Amino acid sequence: MIRLLDWDSKFFGFPVGMIKLAIEPDWEKLTFDFKSFSSNYRLLYFITSEKLLIPQDFQKNFNGHFINQRVLYQKATGRSDIKFPAYIHEYENSELTPELVQLAYTSGSFSRFRVDQNMPNGKFKELYKIWIKNSLEKKIADRIFVSAHKNKVTGMVTCKNNNAICNIGLVAVDDPEQGKRTGRYLIQKIEEQAYNDGLVEIRVPTQANNENACVFYEKLGLTPMKITNYYHFWIK
Repeated sequence: MIRLLDWDSKFFGFPVGMIKLAIEPDWEKLTFDFKSFSSNYRLLYFITSEKLLIPQDFQKNFNGHFINQRVLYQKATGRSDIKFPAYIHEYENSELTPELVQLAYTSGSFSRFRVDQNMPNGKFKELYKIWIKNSLEKKIADRIFVSAHKNKVTGMVTCKNNNAICNIGLVAVDDPEQGKRTGRYLIQKIEEQAYNDGLVEIRVPTQANNENACVFYEKLGLTPMKITNYYHFWIK
């Protein structure tokens, strides 16, 4: 039932596991079994389908908390005739700059690792710094597109291609760039590149309570394809 997450366990320094539920379980039986199932863990990510909500009593019994809903957006790629400004381009440097680190933090503003008050201090920033570093080193990303003015990066988007799908990872734009089409250009550039690479679809996750992001993606023609609920259970 519980899958040990090796990377997360190493990162946090305690056992972390994950449970996924797509259909309604026998909550009485699960309550009876859960204590022994979870006894070797400190933190469990409990992920359920959109309409499957964990009962309040179950959460209370095992120190569980609803964190957020993850919305996965998708759009088919297509030919583009957009003329992009010169400041929108692929980032070829592997240097981890302060601007990129700050943008990585911004991209995680609604992240469950940030909003969960039980998270160890500093771990949110440490995690997102690792993610942007690994993206620059092409470990978890194939491409990074940025907006840059006078050699200062003011926005970014990362992506990883898999099975003809372009999966967008980190997305962020500096506050002064808001409302200047920078975010729109970056997503459209990713879509254009995905089409040129022969990919059929782009996908990007966000959180349901990040209303601005949801509206932004929908205006760009992306539609929700999957919604999942995330809970964190702090066992010990």
